[in-house]
Formats: sequence, C-alpha cells, structure tokens
Amino acid sequence: MKYDIILNNDEIETIINLQANNIGEAIEKLQQMFKDFDLQKSKKSQFIVNDVLGVGGNIENNPKDLICPNCKGKYVARTYSGELYYRLIMRNQSSKRS
Repeated sequence: MKYDIILNNDEIETIINLQANNIGEAIEKLQQMFKDFDLQKSKKSQFIVNDVLGVGGNIENNPKDLICPNCKGKYVARTYSGELYYRLIMRNQSSKRS
C-alpha cells in the first residue's frame, strides 16, 4: 500500500518546537509558517491541529484508553516522536475498525 507524505521531517520538527501560550496563538504562528495552512479546507492543517500540536512526549498526555495495537497492552511514550508515532498508529487502527 502506498502512502502520501503529509508532513516532512522538517515540518514535524517545526511544529513540535512551536512555542505558544494557547491554541489561538499556535494557529496564528502556523499560518505564518505554512502558507497553505487553512483549517477550513486543508486536511493537513486539521491534522496538524488535532494530532500533532497535542504531542508532548509525556505519558500524562496519552489518552487513558490508548493501547499498543500489537500487544494490546498500555504503552509508555516519553518522547515526542514516540508519542506521535503511537497517535498515528492508533488513529489508523481505529479507522480500520469503523
């Protein structure tokens, strides 16, 4: 199965390192960083706000019902990349169940 790349490594790093006091400020900064940022029309923009901005690299940020799709056990992701990876896996797993 072929997948299109939604965000490249540089874009992910930029988003993860984004400093903002609230979601409104984060969205304003994202609009300045990404010329194609549009929450109304762009799935990429919606993905950034819904799935990437919430990544904190801290287990307390993980949803309580989050489980490993392979072992079905709770996982510990204390890194930004680990938490983002598992968010993407779980999003993909839940869409397959629907």
